[in-house]
Amino acid sequence: MEKASTSGCNESKVEVDMLFNLEHTLELTQGLFKIEESEQKEFLAFKISMKQKEEAKIRDRLEQLKKEKALLSNEMKLQNEELNSVLCGKRAEEKFKILNNQYLILSLLGKGGYSEVYKAYDLEN
Repeated sequence: MEKASTSGCNESKVEVDMLFNLEHTLELTQGLFKIEESEQKEFLAFKISMKQKEEAKIRDRLEQLKKEKALLSNEMKLQNEELNSVLCGKRAEEKFKILNNQYLILSLLGKGGYSEVYKAYDLEN
């Protein structure tokens, strides 16, 4: 009878050990999932910060391009106005017109609603 009780004790000990191992394995698995989850959160936070930096660079570049576009647009407008100018453009009778026998008209500087401003060379001074 002692053998039966000893073998029963061994069996229950094995069962307890198996249960402990299962519980331990389950705890380890849950712990690993928590670690993986926290690593994933950390990785995603890092990825978000990198994307935000990339977005800021793209916005800065967009602003720079908008400024360049405005400058080029103004330059093209001035060139177009100079080409269509009465004194130094396509419609001008001479390439370099002289005003009042004193000023040699070189180019158009700007154009307003009622007037045009020219760059000129003073022939007398």
